Amino acid sequence: MKLLKIEALNATVFKNPFEISFLTSQQVEKDDPGALHNVCANAYLKPVSAFVGNNGSGKSLSLKLIALVLDLLSGKSINNLFYSELIKDKLKLTVYFSNRQANEIVKYELLIYKYLNVFNEVNYQISNEALFTKKASVVRSKKQLFDFDNAKALSLATSNDNSPQDVGAVANYLKAHQLKIVSKAFVHNNALLNFPVGEISYDILKLVDPNLERISIKEDCSVVIKFSNQNNPVHVTLDCLTPVLSKGVILGILYFDYAIKVLKHGGLLIIDDLDAHLNKELVKVLVSLFLQAKTNLFGASLIFTTHYLQGLDSLNRNDYVNILTKDDLGLFKLENLSSIISRTDLKKSEVINKTITNAGQLQEEQLLLEEYVINQVAPAGEPSNKTRD
Repeated sequence: MKLLKIEALNATVFKNPFEISFLTSQQVEKDDPGALHNVCANAYLKPVSAFVGNNGSGKSLSLKLIALVLDLLSGKSINNLFYSELIKDKLKLTVYFSNRQANEIVKYELLIYKYLNVFNEVNYQISNEALFTKKASVVRSKKQLFDFDNAKALSLATSNDNSPQDVGAVANYLKAHQLKIVSKAFVHNNALLNFPVGEISYDILKLVDPNLERISIKEDCSVVIKFSNQNNPVHVTLDCLTPVLSKGVILGILYFDYAIKVLKHGGLLIIDDLDAHLNKELVKVLVSLFLQAKTNLFGASLIFTTHYLQGLDSLNRNDYVNILTKDDLGLFKLENLSSIISRTDLKKSEVINKTITNAGQLQEEQLLLEEYVINQVAPAGEPSNKTRD
């Protein structure tokens, strides 16, 4: 099962329609390097999708939208406070995914409504679910891939009572076809809760921190850490891990451990602020695992936000990069880099920087900030331009 595209209407902060595509938009040649996974016809999955933009441009919310869809497809409740900022009154979602076992392309539609429960608390319910399928073998182009005018409509089984529904009935279809997406989303700042039980791979430890020799996590959340330069291991619990290991080391271990799981099953790894605490060289290593055909055999995808634009220059395709900006109404809009430039020899970081930065406005705001700082720093009664010893 592969996620192909998400369309959102009436999301709180996104411009209508807001679309996130996981397929390449540039032409794919037969000798193109990298781990491009063919879905059908000339439709290929991107192994990497980077989301860039200024602060407050909707990068993290875009990843939360993807995480919401993954929760729906996994049969999880949508009554999660992490998603409240995406839904104002009602949100319409259209999700396209592939079912390779049945040779089908699937379109899933639903509405998510906000309502108040008996305790006057905000809750969400799912309604108007619809599922359509068509054979992948009849698809001859990417445009035709999303044309469901003559597709077969399937009935979705739901519960018999009249209680609000917060779990998508699409999960029944996926269960019947034994489909699932192996995914992990780091978008909620709960890294320590994601530590896997068991031994962490020695190769991961040495990559992230050469001084680490062993880390073992038990079901009771106790952790054994052995450093190569110390005789005795350290015994801590997960909630006391940060004084012993830096946040960068912790996240590095988690990212690479889950990357291997996702690569093994052709799933999705979603990381908000990939470069926030991780060494830039480790970021390159992680991205390369998804870009290389020899390590990404089953069409896995790494989806992440980043502020490190120079790190994107090494990507060999422009359509791996999504740019988020605000329109005049303050709504977030998404544009793929391939629609801005077609040449791959240009530095992506320079093109992106010009796209998201208004140099004149930034310079004006900088001057205003400097004037404010000068007035705050200068003692009362003294001229702001006086030099102090």
